[in-house]
Amino acid sequence: DLHPSQRATLAFPRAFRKEVAANKEALKLLSNDELCIAWSSLDRFQLMDKQTSLNFFQVATAAEEPGGPQRCSQFSLRNWLHAGLGLREFTKFHPRHKDFHESVLLRLLVDEQERLSKRGLQLEALQVVTRMARLNSRQVHRTTALVMGVLPELSPSEIVMIPKICAAGGIQDEALFGSVVDHLGSAWNVLDLRDLVLLWRGLLKWRVGLPGLQRIAAVEAAEALAQQWARKRPPANAVVRQLRALGRLDEMSLRGTNQEAYSLESLGATPSPGEADSILPPGQRAA
Repeated sequence: DLHPSQRATLAFPRAFRKEVAANKEALKLLSNDELCIAWSSLDRFQLMDKQTSLNFFQVATAAEEPGGPQRCSQFSLRNWLHAGLGLREFTKFHPRHKDFHESVLLRLLVDEQERLSKRGLQLEALQVVTRMARLNSRQVHRTTALVMGVLPELSPSEIVMIPKICAAGGIQDEALFGSVVDHLGSAWNVLDLRDLVLLWRGLLKWRVGLPGLQRIAAVEAAEALAQQWARKRPPANAVVRQLRALGRLDEMSLRGTNQEAYSLESLGATPSPGEADSILPPGQRAA
């Protein structure tokens, strides 16, 4: 996956938008899969301007024959997931077409949940929904219930996505946070470096608790991890991976609420030299 600054230097996405996405007749020649993948990809490359967004919408909602069904009526679940990602700024560009945006949100959040569950796409759908728009209170409650329901079925590498989903969706439920920490449990010691970095970045953005009493999830999670390590010494390689993951968090990731920049030490997850010695095997301790 490319860094946003690297994506900005790529010439092909801009050429594609100019030659294909800007031409509705060219878009019509794409298959449903190609259309929806292009839709989400241009948004990911931050190339979805007002006219391009309108072109995709009009092609997707056009009837192949006068009085016939819209083209999007034949979209697969995967197509709708891609289309949802492409609709991230749709209501800002085209407020008079917000009904289409809301219908896609409802489809992924409610109508297609049974099919999404059978296909193992619930987690991906939740990622799309929380990126599409700022959720209202009813949608937040629905999303919270879905996350609670899917949580026991997730693998450790999938659980790391939950904090990012909750942060994006404005989910501040303390019971959900407690369940996430419980399910992480021993997963802390088996997650690879990439997953740990993703997890900490999500936790740093996630706020938990009632308005005015919110806490940064990363601080609470770090305290739970420290207690876990105090009860049972973790493997040395797990400690090393945690330290490397924390070391990869850039300054922007560490900026919390109240305009206060949190250092790694304030997270409570970086042990002092003496504490580090206490959790490492005797043969690996500092002299």
